[in-house]
Amino acid sequence: MQGRQVKREANPLKFYSLLIFSKVPTFATSKSIKAGAHQSKNCKEDMRTNIISINELGKKVAFVSGNRAINKKNLKQKMVSIKECGQLTPIIIVDGKEAAKEGLTLLDYETGKEVPAEEVADYVVIIEGQHRYTSIMELRKLDEKDNTSYAPTDIMVMYALNNKNKTIKKLISELNKTSIIWDGKDYVTGAALCNPNSELLQFAKELTDMRSVKSNDGLPKTGYPVSTISKLVTFNTSLDKAKLAQSMEEGTECLPTANIERAKKILETARNIGFKHSYLSHKYFIDWFIDEQTGKGVNGVDGVEIVCQMINKLESADVERISKIKSDKYISEIREIVEEAVSRHSDEQ
Repeated sequence: MQGRQVKREANPLKFYSLLIFSKVPTFATSKSIKAGAHQSKNCKEDMRTNIISINELGKKVAFVSGNRAINKKNLKQKMVSIKECGQLTPIIIVDGKEAAKEGLTLLDYETGKEVPAEEVADYVVIIEGQHRYTSIMELRKLDEKDNTSYAPTDIMVMYALNNKNKTIKKLISELNKTSIIWDGKDYVTGAALCNPNSELLQFAKELTDMRSVKSNDGLPKTGYPVSTISKLVTFNTSLDKAKLAQSMEEGTECLPTANIERAKKILETARNIGFKHSYLSHKYFIDWFIDEQTGKGVNGVDGVEIVCQMINKLESADVERISKIKSDKYISEIREIVEEAVSRHSDEQ
């Protein structure tokens, strides 16, 4: 469909000129940098405290692996906003070389592939504004296709000020938290990004990322919630948003003791007998499991193993019945079906 022709703004940051008449300090634009370049020996340093066009940097663009995934709904909203008003705020960047020094994995925006170590200096990394940048690039594709002029000519960026010398990982988590309200899954992503060697956090991220892509694929719509993950790995709710946020700055020592292998065994047993992740991601199954295994250890066999053996007695009809239980008495109702299956199996022996 042929869109309405919109005249490009040569400088999409006219918005900031309104601030001249207020007491709020303003940023210089790229034009002011150019005008004063011959007067200053520190033009490169000036770029780090001013809003500039990304074209002036002459570098490729990368995202950080593990940072916020592009949300389609958010992307559409940004595209509508930019079509109507242009780019209203600058995108925050850091140098690729600095990001790589912290062990962050850089992904080339165009290819999605990991940037080789010897090429990281050729990149700037967007640490806040991925949706804005992607929206502008998508609008440019539409402009080319439909002969319209919605996308800004320049993409305006500025380096993270980082006056307190925080790590880039910390900057990413803070920028994300203050720009969009985080839910539990975002805290898992942020914590995993800041602690890439944590088995617990990487396992938690696997579960939060496990999201349905088509109907009836058996996956949760929005991934496993933090509360279910906590119960799986700790048998309680001690892994929460507060602890995850704390780990972004202090490391993993603040996180509760977790048993990843036990969690994997529980999920594997349940999945092998026919339960879907879309059901297991809710509280019902894991709450019953924790309650059922309590005090069941006998003759050197722990309660977890005994309950897993009980689960293996279930038939497909039992799994289907349990998967429909969502009442307030779900623990006792699940227990009844499992005990029926165990009794039935014993009678057949």
